[in-house]
Amino acid sequence: MSGAAEQYALTRERVARFVSELGEDALERVAPATPAWSVRDLVSHVTGLAADMVSGNLADVGQPGWTQAQVDARRQRSLDELIQEWNRLSPKVEEALAVMHPAMAGLTLADLVTHEHDIRG
Repeated sequence: MSGAAEQYALTRERVARFVSELGEDALERVAPATPAWSVRDLVSHVTGLAADMVSGNLADVGQPGWTQAQVDARRQRSLDELIQEWNRLSPKVEEALAVMHPAMAGLTLADLVTHEHDIRG
C-alpha cells in the first residue's frame, strides 16, 4: 500500500471513531471552516467523495454542485449508515490512491485531512 493509501485508511478510521463518539447535537453543529456544512454533512461529503471516486463520477470534481450533491444524496442517512458506506468503499479508494499519480493521491489525502480538522474544529 502506498503512503497516501495507508494514511487515507488511518485517517478514515480516526475520523469514523471520533464522530461515532459524538452526540447528536455535536453532529449537527456547523463546522467553523465550512459554514454551509455541519459535522454530519462533512462525513457525507467524504463518503460521497469515496463513492464518486469508485464510480468514476469525476467530471465536475471539486465544483460546489458536485460536493453539495454528495451531501444531499446522504441527507437522510444515519451516521452509522454513512460510516458503513465509507468503510465499504475505502478499500477501492485505497487501491486507486496506491496507483494514481502521487500529486493526485496527495490532494485526495489532503482533502480528507483538512476535513478531519474541520470536524474537530
